[in-house]
Amino acid sequence: MTKPSAVSACSKDNTETSPADDHSSAVSEVSDDISSGESSAENSTAEQSASDGTKPVVVMDAGLSAATKMSLEMKQDEELTAEDCTNVTTLSVSSPEIPIHTLDGIEYFVNLKELSVYGSDISDISPLNSLPELESISFSLDMIEEIPDLSGCKKLKSVSFIEDTISDISPLAKIENLESVFLLDNCIRSIAPLKDNHTIKYIFIDNNPVADWESIAENDTLKKALAYDLDYYLTIEKRAKEIISETITNEMSDLEKQVRLAEYIEDYMDYNLEAGEDDDGKPLCYYGIIEPIGYCKYYSITAKYLMCLAGLNVRTCYSVTHEWNMIELDGKWYEFDCTFDDDRQIENWKWFNKSRETMGLNDDHILENESFKPHADEDMPKSEYLIFE
Repeated sequence: MTKPSAVSACSKDNTETSPADDHSSAVSEVSDDISSGESSAENSTAEQSASDGTKPVVVMDAGLSAATKMSLEMKQDEELTAEDCTNVTTLSVSSPEIPIHTLDGIEYFVNLKELSVYGSDISDISPLNSLPELESISFSLDMIEEIPDLSGCKKLKSVSFIEDTISDISPLAKIENLESVFLLDNCIRSIAPLKDNHTIKYIFIDNNPVADWESIAENDTLKKALAYDLDYYLTIEKRAKEIISETITNEMSDLEKQVRLAEYIEDYMDYNLEAGEDDDGKPLCYYGIIEPIGYCKYYSITAKYLMCLAGLNVRTCYSVTHEWNMIELDGKWYEFDCTFDDDRQIENWKWFNKSRETMGLNDDHILENESFKPHADEDMPKSEYLIFE
């Protein structure tokens, strides 16, 4: 996954502009201004008159406004007009360098063709449906749980949602000219909504607990578009379902299901830094599900895959050096690390269902995106899961 620069943009005349290294202080100042509330007035999509009464000024999410001004090489205290917004065709924003919370105001970007957002707490992207020129969207490590209706984007060809919590891809079937789909590491359980699609030329849907790969077996176009051979996905799906049936029951609580599957992963997998690093044409989730080897990435992938397939709400956590997981239990999000607890018995687990505060004390557990989810205020007491010992 490539993290975009804090802001980069291309103007309507295709002249590329991007912040130079010496702009980092400017980015920091913008971030400080937004965090301190100096830009808090820009929090709606209303239009108002400029101070001189000559041009309509747009009011939008403070982060979106700041990113736009930087892309157009405007000063942050300048007023942003609707005309200014029409001069942006490409916009890339990396949060938290420039915090962006909503897409309020995006409707003014009527000539926008490409949008890329990284690490924001945006959850609603439905305003994009009003952009007639939009061709490509990319969201990574955001808070998106649902893909809205984007059928209004008649030129949209490429969509990318990486490491979000999307489970339903049905809205993608309504996009008429869709060619590229990148859905790495979400919670997608069904690919059937795309079974009749014949426009997609590339689809990467790895690290998702898809349970109906057979539904696209008759669609040769979609099969060819897959990043890996369909037989791999069918094999992984079959084995994962066997693991679920052998390890848990429907009568178990969510916590007990998590415990049993964590035990399975830690007993079954062997730590190996070389697993999957030779680009051998196998999906990432092949390691851990079929071949029981891997390092932290494969432990976290396996935990998420199996637990989501079992109906639990789990996502992956990332730091610069490590990967682990978080799970929602009774409305609280706890973090757990099957890699660090590998080869330990349940009574000796040190990294199971901890709060963000506790996990953050370890340098390997500093989240890239702190706004993931509402975190549990306290560690889960051991007594709650030791009953399953």
